[in-house]
Amino acid sequence: MNENCILVIDTGTSSMRGGLLNHDAQLIMLHQEHYSISAGYPSLAEQDCREFTQLLHRTLQAVKCYLQEHRLHVDAISVTSQRSSLISVDCHGKPLHRAIMWQDKRTLEICKEINHRMNTYPACGMRANTVLLAPKILWLKRNENELYLHTHKFLGIHEYILFQLTGEFCTDTSVASRSCLLDIRSGSWSEMLLDCFEIPVEKLCRLEQPGSVVGNTSASTNHRLGQTDSIPVISAGGDQQCASLGQGIFREGVLNVNGGTGGYATQIVDSAMLDPDEKIVLNFSAIPGKWILESSCNHAGTIYRWLQKNFYPGAHFSDMDNDAEKIDPGAEGIIFLADLANRLISGQDIATNNLFYPANSSPRKECMTRAVLEGIVSELYRCIVALERMGGTTDEIISSGGLSKGRLFNQILADISGKKVVTHSHHESTLIGAWIAGAVRLGWHSDYQAAARIIVQDPQPFFPLAKNRSIYLKQDEIRRQVSSNFSNQ
Repeated sequence: MNENCILVIDTGTSSMRGGLLNHDAQLIMLHQEHYSISAGYPSLAEQDCREFTQLLHRTLQAVKCYLQEHRLHVDAISVTSQRSSLISVDCHGKPLHRAIMWQDKRTLEICKEINHRMNTYPACGMRANTVLLAPKILWLKRNENELYLHTHKFLGIHEYILFQLTGEFCTDTSVASRSCLLDIRSGSWSEMLLDCFEIPVEKLCRLEQPGSVVGNTSASTNHRLGQTDSIPVISAGGDQQCASLGQGIFREGVLNVNGGTGGYATQIVDSAMLDPDEKIVLNFSAIPGKWILESSCNHAGTIYRWLQKNFYPGAHFSDMDNDAEKIDPGAEGIIFLADLANRLISGQDIATNNLFYPANSSPRKECMTRAVLEGIVSELYRCIVALERMGGTTDEIISSGGLSKGRLFNQILADISGKKVVTHSHHESTLIGAWIAGAVRLGWHSDYQAAARIIVQDPQPFFPLAKNRSIYLKQDEIRRQVSSNFSNQ
């Protein structure tokens, strides 16, 4: 066969995936290794860094076996990852502590202090919050100073995987823009923000544009892949930026809603467009020379998995969707309070029966499932409204992420937004986005748009139904009021 392909390594919130994609962007092999956050989640969220190394080694071994069996050759490795976790390493790349994951909230007081002292938003497109890298580093300096002093480089998961593959300490601007340290206009580390968070620039990684070759595979990586020669390793971009790229979003005016573990609405822009209300995050896109506006809700697929664990043990999301389809829009008057569910998942003590309105209504499981989906989409709709406030209205939404595999999720999204929703035949947006970056870098395609043409095909449309929208908007007013009353108690 001797077919050439690109290996995409995608390290997400709950798993690492290695996917082989050929010239036509066909996913010909996928190996997935799951992991879970440990050590006091959700108030603290840490992970043993050795697990990431082991997952990567097992992934490369699985890929090696497949390559040899099917006589395939890898031309490049394209890497995309979750953003904003922290791993401190010595000069040999050895981790000095457990990874502090993006979900960790130990920096809450530091973030309050920073936001009181200065406004970081005009410089980096975001206010200090517990998700980001910079507050974690400052926490480490104040609480683990000896470890801080012995740190050679501060890495995230993305940079750690790149180092494991190449031996290089490097990142790209799309990933670095989630640190609260990057100048959102110049794409360089901001001296002002480095001073604010007390971080010497030499402890940070070299910066490259997304889609750049950051190094070649090391001898150990070649051995694990069964390669005789080194191959280029490409930093494709952050996972959300690659997901947008994988949906073929290249221009302003198109919205992407990603119903993955978290919920995101994103929009590509051609300039560093800052939100006057400073609520919309601005990052660098996976496309060099473009930016991406990002509005998020903390949990989307996480909430559906919470429902699965507690009410559908052993079932698949498709089984839950089938149950929800039996119920008419509006879920027989049952309203799910998704923002309260976010607090429950984040560790607050909230009784399950308080997640549904009217309280103590004891809804049937099918009705409850429909209500949960409607509640998740209502949170995503608020993200859409926030983006439209900045970038103008759009008539079409591209839906992606795990929840988009369900027909009902997409129809509710169309109904509540009043817009046409489109899904593509593939549901691996992040892998495809990283493949596009690799295919362009290798010269398989002339540019990002040309690469995307072969994968953005056969869209499935969902059209809004006005009668359903009326039901959802009325329920959303009730949802907001009930949530507000609960918060004020």
